[in-house]
Amino acid sequence: MQQIPAEIQTFREASERSVRDAVPLEVPDAMRPTVVAALLHWRSEKADNLAGALAKVSDPSVVAHLAEELQTLDELVASDWVRGTEPGQVPQLVDFVSLEIAEREVRRGWEAEAREYDEKFHILQAPQMLVKDVSYFRSACAMRGASVAIAFVGIDDFKGFNTEVGETIVDIKVLPTLMRTMESVVFGRGYAYRQGGDEYVICLPNIDLDEATAVLDRLRQRIAELEFEGIDRRATVSIGVALLRPSTPDTIGEALAAAVAQKNEAKLNGKDTVCAVER
Repeated sequence: MQQIPAEIQTFREASERSVRDAVPLEVPDAMRPTVVAALLHWRSEKADNLAGALAKVSDPSVVAHLAEELQTLDELVASDWVRGTEPGQVPQLVDFVSLEIAEREVRRGWEAEAREYDEKFHILQAPQMLVKDVSYFRSACAMRGASVAIAFVGIDDFKGFNTEVGETIVDIKVLPTLMRTMESVVFGRGYAYRQGGDEYVICLPNIDLDEATAVLDRLRQRIAELEFEGIDRRATVSIGVALLRPSTPDTIGEALAAAVAQKNEAKLNGKDTVCAVER
């Protein structure tokens, strides 16, 4: 039987004592980058799972109990020794098996269900596809050392557009044209999802921040140039982008919130523009 290295055995025993006796965990300096990477990954996975669980319950006591589980991890992740340590590199599946086997494994769940389009216009992807797609692309890109971009697109002054043109006309002549343009720009590069009447999300895998900004700025320009039959008014969009590196610990919800924050920044900067951040 292979003997466990003394350093790992010592750390394992210390971890067990920390959990059992509720005492601070002392981590050897040499192991801190690996431990921090594991903690961030664990926290991200826990938060994603918690988000799914919270969507299914309404009892306040159950919600509080579930949130308490994450709070303990949040406090640990926020501690000085974690925040002051650069995370180590998390091993990827391709470090142990061939890319063919690794890709087959991560694609299995993603391909199990047919793609769904938004139920009103049937042009963009349904909002429930976003979590599945981002989860798959983050895993597949991480194996290749690549990043994933999440973008949030908001139509500028949409209420004014509706008031001036009329909601029925907007639904018939404006939104379908705008969404077809959005789908055509991202086709072959990722997916676009309809989140609401004037809000959309885009997922672009295997891309860096400059490339993502260029693609989305091209989308912004294409939309600004659109003409709608019988309508004098043009549409513009403000776009926020969050780039997720393989080491980024953000949950999908946190990544989307970062993109929304950048979209809000774009609106504050005069609208009809793109703002981006690397997480």
